Formats: sequence, structure tokens, C-alpha cells
Amino acid sequence: MQGKTLITHVFSYISFLETHAQPLIDLNLYVSSENYHASTRPAYSLILHWPNTWLLPPQRRAAAKARTDHLKFSSLDLDTVDQDEDAIQKSQFAAGTEIPKRLIRSTPRTTASLAKKKGQHAARFRLDRLAEGLLGPLNDLLKGKQYLLSDEEKRMTSLDCLALGYLALAMVPEVPQPWLSNKMKQKYPD
Repeated sequence: MQGKTLITHVFSYISFLETHAQPLIDLNLYVSSENYHASTRPAYSLILHWPNTWLLPPQRRAAAKARTDHLKFSSLDLDTVDQDEDAIQKSQFAAGTEIPKRLIRSTPRTTASLAKKKGQHAARFRLDRLAEGLLGPLNDLLKGKQYLLSDEEKRMTSLDCLALGYLALAMVPEVPQPWLSNKMKQKYPD
């Protein structure tokens, strides 16, 4: 590819990457409560000074949640689930509608934590499809070449740099729920 054709391809693939990779990174590092609290928030604490350590991470997380809200992965955000349960309990107490003790089972069928885990496992299949929607086309585009759009030495484009950045954010951070990096390692080990 040469000239205008190359530029057109670069911009179209950059648009593809931003559309498909950004939501995956948001879901992996910000929306997932476990990953956010165990990895993302502490990483911000290492590089930011007070009071930014308390201001910026929640702002970034809120922005990531807003960007991915249309995907309906709220089951990854366990903080919101906990807040919703607390709000229901408070509203029941305020309204005087507590469940009578004689109606409460001595052994509940499911616990809240089990229900949360079920939601996360159900979301895993959808997350895998989203990841496949990004990784499959990138793998097809690479097809044994050294770079995404060229096999020539020293012919790296801005697309290659952007893809490397997104893929590094998917692979490098050590998170408790490494669904994205596991998908990449299992399906695309090269």
C-alpha cells in the first residue's frame, strides 16, 4: 500500500481500534470492581500526588462506566450492586416493611456473593465475544506480517503504535480477573 490508500487504511483501522479496544480496556481496568480496586486504583496512587489520588481515579472510573454503559455489563461493577442492596434495605427499613422473622428461611438458597459471581460468569461469555470482535480482525490483518499494514522493515505506522498501546494495557497489568489477557494468551498466543 502506498500514499493515500495507506493513510485511508490507517485511519479506518484506528477508528476500529478506538471503537473496539477502548471499551474492553474500560471494562477490564475500570468497570470491574475487583480489577479497579486491586490494580488500577493503586497504580494511580503510585503516580499521583495528594489530593489527586482521591479525585482523579474515581473521575476516570466514572468516565469509563459512562463509555461502557450501553454494553450493559453492570454485573462487573460489584460496588454498584452493593450500593443497590444497601439502598433496598434502607428503603425497606424506612418504610417499615421488614420481612417478618417467621418468613425468613434459616438457610438461604443463595448468598449475595454467590449471586454476584453468577453475574460475573454470565458476563464472561459476552466479554469473550467482545474481545473476539477486536482480536480476530487484528489477527487477520497481521497474517504473519511484521506490522499490521506492512511487512517492510521500518514501516511501522501510527496504527501499529496504537494497537501496541491497547494490547499492552490488556496484557501487562496484573489484575485479579485477567479475562482479557487470558483470552489473548489462549486464542492468540503469537
